[in-house]
Amino acid sequence: MKKYIVGSILSITVFVILMIVNQQVFNNVMPLTAPIAFLVSHVVVFAQLVPEKKWFRYLFFVLILGAAIALSVPEFTQQEARQLVHAEYGELALTELDIIPTTGGSEWNPFNPRWAYAFEAEASETGEPITLMVIPDSGKVFEIMPYQ
Repeated sequence: MKKYIVGSILSITVFVILMIVNQQVFNNVMPLTAPIAFLVSHVVVFAQLVPEKKWFRYLFFVLILGAAIALSVPEFTQQEARQLVHAEYGELALTELDIIPTTGGSEWNPFNPRWAYAFEAEASETGEPITLMVIPDSGKVFEIMPYQ
């Protein structure tokens, strides 16, 4: 059991950092399925490879873990999504909504976000409330039905 402690501490540290970044910067739209699976595997890989001094194999695993984390980072933060809305719709008084689920397409991809940023505003011409959705990976802005 002792040989798993260092790997566990490293994995938990990276996990906590990922969760903080996901919450503070990306408003919980970051898909963390693949990185979490690799972090769980890291505990065993660390315990098996490091004591036997198999550094190349361990480094290869760490590179795969890093790639999984890098591929999971959305293209746009919530702040950048807000700027995209302002660029497309002009200066609107935006109200932050929570994130909303998306269908994500027909294919399964653990690195595609399944959530989108949502903003509520009033249309400048009509004064009616509008709901805008920004896809975190592509930056596409959609006007959608009001989200409850």
